[in-house]
Amino acid sequence: MPKQKKEEQKPQVKKKSTKKRKKAPLKLEIDKKKLEEYDTILFKKLSEKTVFSDSQADYRFKVCLLGDAAVGKTTLRRRYMGETPESNYLPTIGADFAVKRITLFNNKVTFQIWDLAGQENYSSIMPIYYQGAFGALAVFDITRPETLDSIIERWIYPLWEKNGTGKIPVVLIGNKIDLIYEAKIKKRQLKEVEKSLNNEIKEFGFSTPIVFTSALKGENVNLAFETLAKTIYLWKIYHKKG
Repeated sequence: MPKQKKEEQKPQVKKKSTKKRKKAPLKLEIDKKKLEEYDTILFKKLSEKTVFSDSQADYRFKVCLLGDAAVGKTTLRRRYMGETPESNYLPTIGADFAVKRITLFNNKVTFQIWDLAGQENYSSIMPIYYQGAFGALAVFDITRPETLDSIIERWIYPLWEKNGTGKIPVVLIGNKIDLIYEAKIKKRQLKEVEKSLNNEIKEFGFSTPIVFTSALKGENVNLAFETLAKTIYLWKIYHKKG
C-alpha cells in the first residue's frame, strides 16, 4: 500500500498578550528632575560665594544613616564603599562605621559614615552618635509606608535636637526601587513629609531632596551621597562662613 503523506504542520502564530503592564505607583522621573534643578541652584549659590578656587581645602563630614530596621541602610553603605552586600539580612548592632574620601568642588572631603541600628531597643543610645553630625541620609522602604511615617518624629527631629548644632541637612532616601511594582508609598504621603521638612529648614537656604535608590542593585547610591555632600557643603560654606 502507498504510504500516506504526513500533513504539513502550520507554524503556530503566537498571540499578542492583551495584558496591560502594571503601572508603577511612584513616578521616579519627577524626583530626578527636581534633583537636577536642586543641583543647578547649589552651583549658582556656591558660585556667588566664590568658593571655587585653585587651592584645595580639607573637610571632614560626619554623616548618619537613619531609618527603621531592614530599610537597607547597611546595604547602601556597603555599596557606596564598593563592597558586596550581604545576601542575608543581618541587623546592625548599635552602629557601624566607615570612611570614604571624595573630591567636591576642588576640595577634599572625608565622609565619616555612621550606620545606625534601626531597632527600637537602641533608641536610647542614638544621641551619642548624633553628636557632631553635619548631615544624614534618612532611609525608608518604598514597600513599607510605616517606615516613612516614622522618619520625622523618630529619626530627623531627634537628630536635630541632639547633634549639638541644630537643624542640619538631610536627604530622604526611598530605597528598594528594584521592588517598584510592590511599592505602597503614596505620592501624597511623600509630599506631606517633604513639605513638613522644608517648612522647618527654609530659613537655612537649603531644602530636603528625595533620592530613590536600589541598594541591592547599586542604582542611584552614589547620587544619594553626592547630593548630601553638596548640601552640607552649601550649608557649611554659604551659611557658616558667609
